[in-house]
Amino acid sequence: MHRAPLGDVEPDLSPVYGAEAISLVTQLTRESWSLSGRAWPQYVRSETPYRFVPGRTS
Repeated sequence: MHRAPLGDVEPDLSPVYGAEAISLVTQLTRESWSLSGRAWPQYVRSETPYRFVPGRTS
């Protein structure tokens, strides 16, 4: 992936915070994953595959 500017930042007229934000992220993640047509991951949280890649932090 490469960082690229997205253009002008527009103000969020309906910000979401706290539990409502977590709920929204959960809903959007589930919908996006379902639309991908891929099988749901079967690993437990402690076995989540990830790695740290050295590089810029911003």
